[in-house]
Amino acid sequence: MRKPIPKSVRKQVYAKYNGHCAYCGCELEYKDMQVDHVIPLNGWSEQGTDTVDNLSLIHISEPTR
Repeated sequence: MRKPIPKSVRKQVYAKYNGHCAYCGCELEYKDMQVDHVIPLNGWSEQGTDTVDNLSLIHISEPTR
């Protein structure tokens, strides 16, 4: 089972995107967001990480790639 992304990292991702969805650009409240991996943790050609550089901010309801 995957361990959860720490709240401190989630807040850094929220700040990185200035509270806006990485996909559609609309403003999000912290309670309505989730983080998504840019490069999946179990990618085919490379493995992603749980670092701020590999996380993006999206709506809870936004379909992921």
